[in-house]
Amino acid sequence: MQKKNVLLNRLDILFAVLVGLWSFALYIRTLALSVLSTDYAEFQTLFYTLGMTHPTGYPVHVLIGRIFTLIPIRTIAYRANLSSAFFAAIVIAEVYLIVYLLGRHRIAALSSALLLAHLPLFWQFAIIAESYSIASAFSLTIFLLILLWREKGNWYFLFFAGLLGGASIGVHGGIAMAAPAIALYLLLTARKRDAWIGGITGALVGVVILAASFLYIDQNDPPSSIYNSVYRPSLSRWNITEEEFDTPLERLSIIFPLGSSGSFFFNVPQETVIERLDIYKKSYPILIWATFFIGLFALFFLKDRQNRSRWREAILLFGTFLPIWLFALTVNVTLYDQFFTLSDPFIYIWVGLATSLILTLLSSMKTKKNQQKIIITTFSVLILAMPFWQAREALHSAWTLGYTRDIEKRGLYPVHAPEQKARLAKRVVNKLEENAIVFTEWDTLYAYYYIAHVERGLTGIAFHQAYIDDGTTEVAKSLAAYIAQNIDKRPIYTTIPLRDLEHLYTFEQVGDNLMRLHKK
Repeated sequence: MQKKNVLLNRLDILFAVLVGLWSFALYIRTLALSVLSTDYAEFQTLFYTLGMTHPTGYPVHVLIGRIFTLIPIRTIAYRANLSSAFFAAIVIAEVYLIVYLLGRHRIAALSSALLLAHLPLFWQFAIIAESYSIASAFSLTIFLLILLWREKGNWYFLFFAGLLGGASIGVHGGIAMAAPAIALYLLLTARKRDAWIGGITGALVGVVILAASFLYIDQNDPPSSIYNSVYRPSLSRWNITEEEFDTPLERLSIIFPLGSSGSFFFNVPQETVIERLDIYKKSYPILIWATFFIGLFALFFLKDRQNRSRWREAILLFGTFLPIWLFALTVNVTLYDQFFTLSDPFIYIWVGLATSLILTLLSSMKTKKNQQKIIITTFSVLILAMPFWQAREALHSAWTLGYTRDIEKRGLYPVHAPEQKARLAKRVVNKLEENAIVFTEWDTLYAYYYIAHVERGLTGIAFHQAYIDDGTTEVAKSLAAYIAQNIDKRPIYTTIPLRDLEHLYTFEQVGDNLMRLHKK
């Protein structure tokens, strides 16, 4: 039996490491092997070239991703994907630690961590270069540091929590949604000046890191940066000129458009929200929902080591979860479900707390000692086996095939031909001169950049998104002017039809997916 004055002993750290390693091994086994498409290829490319990404720029994430590209294994694309697997494994280990700190039952902590590790949606975003795994890792690390401060009272826990919070906007803007809940929690619990000084100082340091990261990535500005691949040729689409895009602050206003953030929040019809909610409810087993609702109230009955009520932690946990979850439910984008990856760890923390409460109640039953021991042991075995039983098919296909049916169905990458995106991109790049300009669509934009700039070092080739995603198929006026300025100087190609320019140019088919522009 662990002594009451010990917060976490070596066994707890060992269990956290083991559950993290299990998850990491699972994700590596099913990791996407090559360059992908859309945002995933963008991260794979810009981690290496250190360029600004699509809004909100993700400068801190890009710098952290750069570290992974230095690992001397396989390809740059693989290493970028590996970063997501690493941070997803960190999340699983932290779920164990948080559930144990709050509920004080190791079996419950192990079960909930493993349930999250095997969750299809969380798993799918752990095997590709994306921001959701690292964002969840930041969120849970902040939460864990706050819990450690509450238990130990040392101000430096809040310093590091604040630092991560300040820098977190450079990882994913969704993390900042927890700020009101954290501020309320500190108002309810922080009584010493050093706690406030530590937290505020850490947040300021984090903001400095965020600003420095943005300025560095902004000034580095490689040809593959979103500035060059999308914005500069099509500035008229945003009703701005080159002179209005030539300072970091002006570029920041485009990359992080605070004024238009309302277009992403709570801006879908009510029937869409109801439909999403119905899909969301069906994404989890009934047993998970039952324990989730028990877990919502579990903290009001569980005590900490000083026999203090946990109601403040209950408010913090719910206040961190709710805005992220509502954002995923109401965000005005098609692929909304990926944002639920940020809220899923909190679901499984509550599942773990519900299980902890049940174990606590079983331990307090007035029955014969042997009978009580049998009941608790049986229950413990069942909840520990549940994550493996529920995911048995996925685990079997993961280890035998290298992918799961859910990964195959979602189509995150071509599991039967992992190099397909690379091969298609190479067919186009092979036909290009070293100073060519190519117009294409977002889905393939960064696969081309990856092959040309990262693999082959052909940084003189410029790829641009032809149509800005506003529902039209009309190129921006500034992009048309850009073509006119370069048509006599550089070879210009397109992989998609440019219908509104057909009166100015002829389109020579030079490949299956490539046409060259010539003046009429």
